[in-house]
Amino acid sequence: MYITGSVRSGFTIRAKGSIAIGGEVEPGGAINAQGDVIVAGGIVGDHTSVVALGNLQAKFVHNSSVMARGDIVVGSYLLNAKIRAGGKLIVHSGDASRGGSIVGGDAFAAAGIRAARCGSVSTGHTVLGIGPAPDLAAKMRKLESSIRFCQTNILRAFRTLSLHEINAAQFKAMIARTAPSKRKQIMQVLRQLKGLTATKEKSVRLRRQLDDQAARSIRQAEIRILDTAFSDTEIHMGDEKLALCEDVVGRTFFLTDSGIEQRPLS
Repeated sequence: MYITGSVRSGFTIRAKGSIAIGGEVEPGGAINAQGDVIVAGGIVGDHTSVVALGNLQAKFVHNSSVMARGDIVVGSYLLNAKIRAGGKLIVHSGDASRGGSIVGGDAFAAAGIRAARCGSVSTGHTVLGIGPAPDLAAKMRKLESSIRFCQTNILRAFRTLSLHEINAAQFKAMIARTAPSKRKQIMQVLRQLKGLTATKEKSVRLRRQLDDQAARSIRQAEIRILDTAFSDTEIHMGDEKLALCEDVVGRTFFLTDSGIEQRPLS
């Protein structure tokens, strides 16, 4: 889909393929594409949302939420934006005054971040981070919800049965001493308990696999700041956080067993 002008406030555009926009996405606009999204101008506004299941390109992002399964490439700057990239986040130096800057908001990518500057001497807190890709994070949240649901209902089943653990011998003894008229109800609770336990174990196993996958990806990714990382910047990599206490110039941030470390650009 190609839109020659801008997406006006309040309009929503959805496409099964890619979307190209010749103008801007204005405040309150919403874009959702199963392919790539290319915006010749900027993405602007507190209630503006752009989602691409492919890659995303825009000139700048100001006060908006942007998510892509692939790379996000910005031609000039990010200002108070919320960014989630399943690939890399790259901010080019296309504008003389703000070129290559990530200022305010929070920007996360799974495969690495590259920008000229992050933070500011006058603007609020800026967070840069390496974390799971959006679709991987969604799967992790779903599994975590499944684990909590199973655990809650397993405890409820234990209270119903007046038990504290799964024990086949205790189950048989309970059934034997239960009146025939109530055995059907007890058997139903036992079947539910068995199913919940199996589901929880499967969810825990899958969650650990995704945790390992995310951890490997985070270890391979880097945040490269070509010019200045200002002291109001906070770096996140997985569960580790690093708040900069002073401005630093030309740095690569990466994760080790000791936490987040930094080195001068080579």
